[in-house]
Amino acid sequence: MFERDVHEKETRTLAGLCGAGAERSARGLDAGGWGRMLALARLNRVAAPMAKNLARLGLLETAPAAMRAELENIPRAAAAANMLILDSARAVMEAASATGVDMIPLKGALYAGLFGAPDEREMSDADFLVRRGQIRELEAMMRGLGWKRAESNLPEIFIIEYSGEMKFTSVRAGVSVDIEAQWNPSQSLFAAAAYNLDGNALWAMASAESGALSLPPEAVILYHIHHMAAVHSFSRLQWILDLAPLCAALKPDWNKLAALFCKSGLSRAAAMAFALSSELFGAPPPPLSAVPPPDASPLNRAARELIFKSIAGDAAVKRSGTVSMLLAERRAAPLLQTVFPPAKYLAFRYPAIPAPLRRPYRAANLLSKLLD
Repeated sequence: MFERDVHEKETRTLAGLCGAGAERSARGLDAGGWGRMLALARLNRVAAPMAKNLARLGLLETAPAAMRAELENIPRAAAAANMLILDSARAVMEAASATGVDMIPLKGALYAGLFGAPDEREMSDADFLVRRGQIRELEAMMRGLGWKRAESNLPEIFIIEYSGEMKFTSVRAGVSVDIEAQWNPSQSLFAAAAYNLDGNALWAMASAESGALSLPPEAVILYHIHHMAAVHSFSRLQWILDLAPLCAALKPDWNKLAALFCKSGLSRAAAMAFALSSELFGAPPPPLSAVPPPDASPLNRAARELIFKSIAGDAAVKRSGTVSMLLAERRAAPLLQTVFPPAKYLAFRYPAIPAPLRRPYRAANLLSKLLD
């Protein structure tokens, strides 16, 4: 069997264990296969939905006896972790409201109130959209609440201008909990240049309903696709699994969403995301007029193959960002900017390197990442 066939088979098996194909997938596994699937489920953050699905269908007994207790405990552990994170997120939101710091929950902090049981969707942190102009007020507020800035080897000016995110950590009930505040959803030179979505565009769509700031359904789904495709190159099955219940809960205006995909350069990425959601989990496809299926171009075939490879555990695919590049509607100029960034970027990113050496240093860095 070719390596690409192994990656696709493992991805399909893992998706099957999380969905309607669980019985067929489970009964085809030996002890080694179960160990491999559990490792991939944890890597892709679908261990809890997989375990819940197997229990729901009465299939836990098909797993090796030594693994059953672990599978039974996964949803309980996820629920406990999620409760700590969500309680922390609520406290931060209340403080932000009281101090006039604008924050909008993203991803898990938002999805917890939309779909899935508390023990089913795994969270690693709570994410918020914040305003760049309020970063210092946010930082002061978090310090006052007992949160600390997570350590970073990036220069502060680079974080503000280019990285676009600030992480905070605190110990709650003896467990470390993380909060991530972001004002630039792209977080990389290529994504920022290839995909036309920044924090200002998201804030322009925000509104205050019932006194709380929120994004409209179309912007939430747009951000989800952008985060999955532009930032993380489809490297985690969890985001594909989330797509169908997210759309079912939000009931977007598909014409508005299609226009946003087009404006943001995400039409091809969205087509791939919805196609994989249908293919792997049997999700109903969106209207063809809004999101046509991906064509059979060499770029799409290569992207699909690499997505399976990444989900099957190849970390180098994620690090390279190749899927994001293959699915972008603009590639040449963004790639050129990635390889030859502006002088301002180099000065902020490598302040300790003499100016004449920054560009070759950057090139050597990129090469080492590709070879790693």
